[in-house]
Amino acid sequence: MREGPQEYSEMNDTPQQQDWRLLAEQAAEEKDPARLMEIIRALTSLLDEDQARKQHPRDT
Repeated sequence: MREGPQEYSEMNDTPQQQDWRLLAEQAAEEKDPARLMEIIRALTSLLDEDQARKQHPRDT
């Protein structure tokens, strides 16, 4: 059984390592509206960061 938002909270330390698919899966299964909003915010932030990195890659 899933641990719910605890799982995604632990991943907040390393946003580059987060898997948006996991967050989307958690959102699909979450029943608590407040927890669902937390997951959706984390998912949105992660996807926005990923899109920004793709649009503006750093020169290395």
